[in-house]
Amino acid sequence: MIVGAGLAPAEAAISAVWGWIDQKKEAHGLLGAALDKVSDRILDTGLLKRHELVVAAHTALAMSAFFEVIAESPIGTALTEAGISDREKLLLAGAPLDIVDHTIQSLYRLEVPIPSAVTPFAQNRENIAAWATLMAEDVSRFVHSVLYDELYDEDSDDDVNPEQQLRESKQFGTQAQQRVGAATEALYRSSYLDFAAKVPEFKIWADLVEHAGTQSALARMEQLLSATVKELPAHRDLAAIVRRLDQATLRGPVLDAATDGYGTGVTFPSLEELFVDPRCKSISFGKGGSPIGDDTFWQINVSETGDLGTVLARHFSSARATTQPLLLLGHPGAGKSLVTKVLAARLPDWGFPTVRVPLRHVEANATIAVQIQQALDASTHNRVSWHDLVEQTADRIRVVLLDGLDELLQAGTGQHADYLHQVVEFQRTEAALDRPVAVVVTSRTLVVDRLSLPSGIPLIRLEEFDTNRIKEWVRRWNLAQADPASPTMPVNFALRYFKLAAQPLLLLLLTLYRTTHEHTQKTVELSSARLYENLITDYARREVSKKSSRRLDGGEYDSAVETQIRTLAIAAFGMFNRGRQDITEADLTVDLQSLEEPQTAPTGERVLGEFFFIHTPEAREVSSIRRSYEFLHATFGEYLVARHIVDELHEAAHSAFSGRRRQEPRADMLLALLSHQPLAIQTPILRFLDDRLETLDQREIETIRDTLDLLLRNHRRRGMTHAYTKYAPQEPDTLRTLTCYVANLVLLRIRRAFGRTGVATKTLFPGSDPMDTWRSVVDLWRAGLDEQGYHAMLTAVDLVDGEHVAREGLRGSVTRLQHLHHARLRGDHALVSQLRLAHIVGGNSVYIVQRGSPATRMREWVDYFRAWTAAAWGEPDGIPPLALALPPKLPSGTPAPTSESDVLRRTASLLIAFSGEVSHQHAPALTSWLNELRAHALTWRDADLARQLHRAADIATARTQGTAEPGDRPQDRSTAWETILAVHCHKIEDNGESEPVFEGIPVLPGITR
Repeated sequence: MIVGAGLAPAEAAISAVWGWIDQKKEAHGLLGAALDKVSDRILDTGLLKRHELVVAAHTALAMSAFFEVIAESPIGTALTEAGISDREKLLLAGAPLDIVDHTIQSLYRLEVPIPSAVTPFAQNRENIAAWATLMAEDVSRFVHSVLYDELYDEDSDDDVNPEQQLRESKQFGTQAQQRVGAATEALYRSSYLDFAAKVPEFKIWADLVEHAGTQSALARMEQLLSATVKELPAHRDLAAIVRRLDQATLRGPVLDAATDGYGTGVTFPSLEELFVDPRCKSISFGKGGSPIGDDTFWQINVSETGDLGTVLARHFSSARATTQPLLLLGHPGAGKSLVTKVLAARLPDWGFPTVRVPLRHVEANATIAVQIQQALDASTHNRVSWHDLVEQTADRIRVVLLDGLDELLQAGTGQHADYLHQVVEFQRTEAALDRPVAVVVTSRTLVVDRLSLPSGIPLIRLEEFDTNRIKEWVRRWNLAQADPASPTMPVNFALRYFKLAAQPLLLLLLTLYRTTHEHTQKTVELSSARLYENLITDYARREVSKKSSRRLDGGEYDSAVETQIRTLAIAAFGMFNRGRQDITEADLTVDLQSLEEPQTAPTGERVLGEFFFIHTPEAREVSSIRRSYEFLHATFGEYLVARHIVDELHEAAHSAFSGRRRQEPRADMLLALLSHQPLAIQTPILRFLDDRLETLDQREIETIRDTLDLLLRNHRRRGMTHAYTKYAPQEPDTLRTLTCYVANLVLLRIRRAFGRTGVATKTLFPGSDPMDTWRSVVDLWRAGLDEQGYHAMLTAVDLVDGEHVAREGLRGSVTRLQHLHHARLRGDHALVSQLRLAHIVGGNSVYIVQRGSPATRMREWVDYFRAWTAAAWGEPDGIPPLALALPPKLPSGTPAPTSESDVLRRTASLLIAFSGEVSHQHAPALTSWLNELRAHALTWRDADLARQLHRAADIATARTQGTAEPGDRPQDRSTAWETILAVHCHKIEDNGESEPVFEGIPVLPGITR
């Protein structure tokens, strides 16, 4: 029954429901014995079957707890005393089909909450209580219908009083249903803990395994999961081959460094020695969530951090692991790729054979299965086939680690916003073939809002190091320095720069910097940008010293160092403009020649020297060696791009303002470099630009600002020809060239160094109609950029009060609502209103507010309300979006404009119509909303409106307390529908001002962005 039963026909299903309720303790005793047998069977089963048994046992455990509580409730008592016979129970199978279908679907298809990576046991207990409450509501509704039919059944037993039973069963209201939920949770908890004593998975989910302090290289996860599987006998196991290679990576140095250890004599520890398990936060993605890329989302929605090893162990042992990917997020340098390397080596291959797929090294537009095979070919030298690996490990759960989705987005020419949906489909196909796969995908947090996320997908975000982890990391680093003469890292130095040391990559760079600059005065302050600058400058100096055949004097030496850094910057631009994470030596050589840069190495020798942040993979082709270069981490390239842009802005400003008269800036290099990709696709470049610009003095800032103004004003007359036309990192495209150049000029001009409140449109585009010019520019972006670039611009630029172009636009996914966001950025309020209504009526509730004056915020809210009311009629629980959206606060005593007051009066009438129908879980939010709105009415001294809202609040409060009968309402639906139409048709007079584009804010529960 526990593991094999599917959905029965309606008659058997209803009979089974009665069986659960009627049999009481006897049924639950039988279930307990069955669970004991299952627990014994689980311990002696292969991982895949074991996984299925564990999930089935958990479901049965929860269902048992629920029906045991129901049997002792007024519902169970009423049915027992009613004496309904088996014949009558089967006769009920002929009840109205909608009642049968609803009950079967609710009781057999309502998913039982189960612990997972993002839902530990403690939280799942709350979910069980909520689930049981909903189940009780469905059972109550069904029993009411049964007793109602019995009341009018002429053949019913004369000794039974159905009317009395029906009256007594009505006492089983909202509060009683909630008591069932609480009692079910308590019984579930007790049974669960008994089961956890026998089944390791239950113990992992409840985090009952003793912790052992700060863990190394996810050893805790390996320990926990090893307890759930039996080690297989030794034989030629393809999974073991892959794991041996992954373990070799774990034992290798944390960096592929030059043998001289960066010229300092340091010894780089192995990844296994140095990796400190980070803290993490976890949550499920919901349609009503805030922008995930925003730190505010994690601060508001996730209060606790967890141990990464424990969270991952919960995930891989849970039912969700093979149905949805786990998305592992982190900021640049947080250690996402290192986590996947450690995971691949630590997951026990006899239970979880693992394949790691670095997405930067596979074909971006290939299917997921092909990408997996390409990764296997590269890592095993074509020794392992994905198909053979799957078939050989059919009794196990395979794990695929897709590392670097953000890099795939940059490298691909196709549309990858739905990549995670492709992963879900891949998992669904594999599961249908009885070959389930768990998938982990990593990505930068900053780009995740450009993706379409499957609802319910588990999210984990790596957190920064705390003080203890910084100390532990430094201790391990120093321990690896076996030579007493080797420089070590003082803990106090790391803690002094806590903001840098809290990020694993920057902690490593800080350590390398300290080993080179032991003599540095302690008064020198470091930022992340300055740290990158110092490290890159150190590299350039070493390269110049190694390559020079003679000692260079001061000026000559400085020039050679700068040339070396420019070569690095051109390499970084070559990668960025090609949408890649690497560049071939041939392409780099052509780029340097096209940009008339001096060559730093003779033909046939390396253009870039070996260094800890430069990889140089080589492939031998017939008689030549094909080299390519890539940075250890993308942030090195991003910093170099930002640095080079500021240098070129200096040059352009000097050409325009150094003489007695202002001249047209000579910006050919800027045009050549900035006309292929919008900088917005890599947000760290923009942040490095901000940091770099803020190091300049005020005079430099002003001349660069004025130079950008000149370039923007003349961009239509400038033409796209320049001195470096041979520089062609992409195929020629005149429209893209102009579009990228203008987009990048706008992004540069709105940097915070030039004004923190934004730039007026008339400053950007002086003339008779600045807004018309601005709108044409925004339309140009949509026409000339690819999807990734266009969406990136929508999230990087904002329009405030129709006048100021500002940095940081919408913080959230723009894929689904791109047309609405485009209209907002253009300042086209009429089109925004039409699109919003279309989206909401189509089922996509939208809740975004803009920056701007109180008047514009109020008008925006009213506009939303018009659209929401038009869509509210189709909501099964009344109007939850309306119940959760508050109007903007205005100063006390501010009179509401007539148009807004009229809308609010109609809204109050509409809310009264719905307040008796809203479900009990939404009623508290509705009550709070009504009281808040009533306070606004009092602020506006509108007593009549306040009374109407007070009336609606009373009705909603009664629903909250369970004292209102479902269906009670003081106004019929036809009148409410007229209200909806009246609100929808209401028009607001245009005061002639352009509408602002608003930024995304955290979205309240129940609201879909």
